[in-house]
This record gives sequence, structure tokens and C-alpha cells, in this order.
Amino acid sequence: MLGGKLLIAQPQCNSDYFNEGVVLCVDHTPLGAWGLLINKPMHNVSVEQITESVQLDYHGKEHVYMSGPVEPRAIHILHTPDVMVHNTIAMNNTVATSSSIEMLEKICMGKGPSKWKLCMGITSWGGGQLDGEMAGSPPWTPQHKWLNITCLDNLLDYNTDMLWKTCVKLAIEEATSTTLV
Repeated sequence: MLGGKLLIAQPQCNSDYFNEGVVLCVDHTPLGAWGLLINKPMHNVSVEQITESVQLDYHGKEHVYMSGPVEPRAIHILHTPDVMVHNTIAMNNTVATSSSIEMLEKICMGKGPSKWKLCMGITSWGGGQLDGEMAGSPPWTPQHKWLNITCLDNLLDYNTDMLWKTCVKLAIEEATSTTLV
């Protein structure tokens, strides 16, 4: 299963939405999968605007990331696991995600995680869909197949603008090192 992996759009991806995209796959079961597209900032929306819309006070100019076309108003916070709330899902020792307003409140009070990224929406797949994409079997094509690597330690330290290129390079290195052994 691909939960906890980074799904990386192939260089020949023909989707405008996912072109050069990196999705953190949060959960993957036979019933479906979901994740967060983590490298596509929305240049017309700030965290401050989102917090104002839910009557919270925050004065930062951080970007909001459009994490997928499904549930576009849903808020998810990708963060370091130094602060957790009731619905936090740890992806590894350095990356977690929460979808609770409680986490957003903690951030606004200055008691949030040391590093975080506000994401809106999710990327999701129905039962068997992601498996079909990965196999390139009809109705999907080989262009639908995602490259994938284990979620990077310290993912939030990586330059968002360079994340896709970095992940493609790591996926290629991983694939070629295992085939040469």
C-alpha cells in the first residue's frame, strides 16, 4: 500500500492539475486512498485570510496550498509532530497531518508546531483507482502511473519550488540503485 509515500507526477504527466505535483499519500486501503498535493501554493489566498474566515486572529503572509480538487474548502495542516491534536496522523518521525480547527487555533496562539503548511482540499481515489493508475491498466495509461518514494524526513524543510525535481531525482536514484544490485 502507498500510505506514507510521496506520489510524484511523472515528467510526461498530461494533467494540468497534477503536472509537476507531489502528493503525500496519507491513507491507502482497498476502499480508496487520499492525500495532500503539497507543492502547489495558491498565490491569491493567504493563511491570514483563512483564519479570518473562521474568526481566528493570525498575522502571517504564508501561502495556502491547494492540495486537491476534492473537498476544496477542507483544511488540513501538514506539520512537524512536536504538537499533536486528537486527529493528528503521523506519517513518520518528522511529518504529520491534522485536520482539526484545534490545530489552527494553536498556530494562531503561537503554540502550534515548529513548522507547518496550511492545505485546502484533498486528492482522493476510489477503491482500486490508485492501484489501477499505478499499474497503468485500462482505463488508465502508463502516463497515469505515479513515481513514488517513502515520505522524506524533514519534508517541511524542502524548498517547495524544487520539491518535484528533488523527488523525481530521488525516485530515479532509488529505482536504479535497486535494479543494479
